[in-house]
Amino acid sequence: MLLEIQKFFSKLWVRIAFIVASFGWQLYIVTYGLTSGNHFSDEPIYVSAGWSYVTGDFTANLEHPPTAKYLIGFAQQLWGQGFTSGRIMAAIFVLLAAAVLGWMVSTEGGLWAGLIAANLFVFMPQRFQNFAATNMLEPFMVCFLVFAFAAAWLWQRTGHWWLMLLAGAFFGFAVTSKITAAVAVVAFIAVFINRHHWAKKIAALALFAAGTWASVWFAYLQIGYDRGVTYMTNFQNHHNEVGHYVFIAGEPYMHTPWWAVFWNMVVEAGWPLVLTWVLLTLVALVWRPSVLAIFLGLGAFSIAGFYAFVSHISLPHYFIGYSWALAGLSGLGLARLWRWANQEQPAFLRLRISNGSKKAAARTLAILASLLVAISLTISAAVVHRVKPFGVALVWSELVKHHAEGNIYVVGEQNNLDDYLLRHWASNFKHQPYSAIYVGADPRFAMDPIVAHYISKHKKTLDKVSLGHSTYVLISKIPIHFHNIPG
Repeated sequence: MLLEIQKFFSKLWVRIAFIVASFGWQLYIVTYGLTSGNHFSDEPIYVSAGWSYVTGDFTANLEHPPTAKYLIGFAQQLWGQGFTSGRIMAAIFVLLAAAVLGWMVSTEGGLWAGLIAANLFVFMPQRFQNFAATNMLEPFMVCFLVFAFAAAWLWQRTGHWWLMLLAGAFFGFAVTSKITAAVAVVAFIAVFINRHHWAKKIAALALFAAGTWASVWFAYLQIGYDRGVTYMTNFQNHHNEVGHYVFIAGEPYMHTPWWAVFWNMVVEAGWPLVLTWVLLTLVALVWRPSVLAIFLGLGAFSIAGFYAFVSHISLPHYFIGYSWALAGLSGLGLARLWRWANQEQPAFLRLRISNGSKKAAARTLAILASLLVAISLTISAAVVHRVKPFGVALVWSELVKHHAEGNIYVVGEQNNLDDYLLRHWASNFKHQPYSAIYVGADPRFAMDPIVAHYISKHKKTLDKVSLGHSTYVLISKIPIHFHNIPG
């Protein structure tokens, strides 16, 4: 029965059908909810900075490198100013990177491993929606890393000198999208394993360095290397020293513990997807790993290790910086399980039991792993399908519906809310009276006792409207005046 299924999946028309279906699925995952999903916290900053860059002002957001913001700004020139244009550009990059990662994995694991890697790659879960197509730095950084790894991997297989120059250029653009990518440089030692003469390796290293230098120089051409890099380095060092106020496992931290990046990965991605990544990555790496598995493994561990043991700050989406490599390793791991099921058996599985029992056990593992991948992809689709505006994105429409347009007191929400609340919001007591109180779900911005007292005292005059994901707005029947304000 299993042999017949494998023969069916080996037919050309079946393979073509699955390639087309996979691309359709990836397109859905990346683009569904592109315009309806809430803005992530720093998206307004990067959208504004990107537009400034392409209109001649290079002073905005120098604390981060410029390449991703150039692309966001260029997208706005092509498709109109605003959030959607940059998200479209990110979606295009992610789809291209998915195809490249799928190809890279397929060179060793076969077509099905490549499709699994590509399909797992396009879903970057964060805060109830897909992070892949956003005006953030990580999607662009990750895509350029994938391009760099693929070019270096193709050099390892063919030896064409220009590929390492291209790999260096892509790596430079990854670093100038977000500086974290720089630590992944250690992974490129893997492409020199068991291939090419030492002189060719030295030449390849020089070409890689030249490509990286050229792209970094180009990215900072307008800003000025000394001004841009010096400011960014000083800012990031100070930020890492001072810390960033976040909640991990319900506890507040200024400097996050080493395990925070992994905790956030489980919370944001969900345990089925994390279990898929971890188990199949172990299969790919645990016994005589291939050069490609070592390459991707070093990429994942270098970035994860940086966030865990070097950086003192770990925000919820940082795991996306290395999850792309876990997606690739998952494809390789699943392909390896099926090889074990059909023919090869590593020494540690050569137990003193009958060959039939060993093969049955290996096939059972392969089938269970395939089901786990299918469950993870299904959950990904379900999460994306549920993407819709929530929280602060719905406040103004509720006020209009209740004929209560006016100033809004905001608690439990990060700043950058002008796009939603049209400058009619405040988190202090200087803009009274208020027509409503919006309560978000961010524990970093606790409710002032004066506001809590007002709510408890005026319950009859406040209509509570739930806005999803533990957020709500209290619309008042009378103007809200807070009293007994200190100072």
